[in-house]
Amino acid sequence: MGIQFHFLVNHIGVVGIPIGLMILGLGTIRREVSVQRVALMVLMVAGLSVGLASWSGELAEDQANPLTGISKSQVDRHEDAAEVSEVVGIMLAGISGITLLAWNRPYRRVGIGLVVAIGMVATVSLGYTAHQGGLIRHIELLPGGVGPGGTGLDD
Repeated sequence: MGIQFHFLVNHIGVVGIPIGLMILGLGTIRREVSVQRVALMVLMVAGLSVGLASWSGELAEDQANPLTGISKSQVDRHEDAAEVSEVVGIMLAGISGITLLAWNRPYRRVGIGLVVAIGMVATVSLGYTAHQGGLIRHIELLPGGVGPGGTGLDD
């Protein structure tokens, strides 16, 4: 299960949170409550998927460690970034859920504002975390890495 499952679930948050924010923006501009509520549900699921990605990352790490060419220090950088992303993703899921539950309350707008702010932080954090994860096996992303055909990228 480990590595492939981790690759699958980590993309849900990385892609789902920006999409959820765009849907929320569209629903807010058009003042369509149903679209806003769907966006909050998307953000809640995408935020929870970040926790699942973190959990599956532990399994993936155990499977990846014995593989040739895996940099332990790069895995550690990815894991450190993932810990921050996990907290932000779960916060986003929680605030999205609370905002859905308290929809008819006067502080709904505060909830939506918090969701947007945390969602933007989550998007940046997950982008960085995903990049750090990509560097584990994609050495062509590193300065001086090897490009196609074995040529150095700095050439």
